[in-house]
Amino acid sequence: MSQPPYRFPSLVADCHTLLLRLAGRVPDGLIAEARDRLVAEDLRGLAASMAMAVVERDVSLTGPDADLLTGLLNSAGADHARLSRVRRQSGDPAPEWEFAPAPLPVLRAHRERIGRCLDLTDAGDLALADGLLDERDLALIGLVADRPGVLALWRAWRFPPSGPPGPRAKRVYLAEVAAGTDPSLLALGAQIALSEQGEADPQVEVYTAASSPPAYQRAARARSSLLWAPVPPHSFHRASVYDAVDGEAGPRFHTDHPLVTDPARRDRLLDYLTSAATIRDNPILRDDAVNRSRRSVVPWSVRTDGVWIWSEAVAYYLREHALAPSADFLAHLGDAGNRPPSLDTVSWFRARAALYRTT
Repeated sequence: MSQPPYRFPSLVADCHTLLLRLAGRVPDGLIAEARDRLVAEDLRGLAASMAMAVVERDVSLTGPDADLLTGLLNSAGADHARLSRVRRQSGDPAPEWEFAPAPLPVLRAHRERIGRCLDLTDAGDLALADGLLDERDLALIGLVADRPGVLALWRAWRFPPSGPPGPRAKRVYLAEVAAGTDPSLLALGAQIALSEQGEADPQVEVYTAASSPPAYQRAARARSSLLWAPVPPHSFHRASVYDAVDGEAGPRFHTDHPLVTDPARRDRLLDYLTSAATIRDNPILRDDAVNRSRRSVVPWSVRTDGVWIWSEAVAYYLREHALAPSADFLAHLGDAGNRPPSLDTVSWFRARAALYRTT
């Protein structure tokens, strides 16, 4: 579907961001309807429906979003006094939903095999269970694959945090687009495609790569399945931390474990290891396997440079005890530059999927 240039492109962009922040907080049908109004530039109708929804449901708004709705209603000569009762918030509230990368029947049948997120562009993940993709997923994959500027497509299943999840389970799609691609038009086109497949009140969250999406979309993406990306998947290498792990004595290093004694080289390696993208935050600190008197000091978050995945413990033992990373990982670090590359969202997500595939 094509769309002539908007009369008020800045307002359309602001309203698109508003709808991203209200998704999951006002009824799905209102969000879907508002995205239709947005592409038609019925901004008054959009503002009126969203204002009524937030007032009736006591939904808080950021200052800019409240000002946007007030301004749109005021410019249309509509009553906006009710918005004065809306609570203001400084940031995105935590979403009141749980998300999963697979539908409920698949989770119930194969919970032990389904990680926190899946890369369904990878044959290994796709083969984990039947029912990971269906006709609605395939319809949307076909849509975005033909659209220039689309960088990735995910799908999460949304569940209420309590109560029976079945009747209220809802699929949520997320698409990342390049700068210059109209996210509102893509969202509407995807809604139409899903409606034709029988999806009621389709939920399609589209954001640009240059901006971080709100908390609701980030939470959904973190527990989603990657359905499509223009770049095919690749394997990741996992860096080991210890030389051996004994069931009784615990982890240990061999007495002849190689050391990095050159301070300049050690600093360069540490800079690389500690500045790569984090794919798993882990607040738990483990005991030092070299100096057993040091308790709860070893960090265990996980990072990646898009090729290798490693625990922050690798950097800890290098810094505190000059213990070199494993030989194959050290060879990779020697060939790498001084700083790890910046990762796009797809590479970052695929590294997370690889991590949870093996943990």
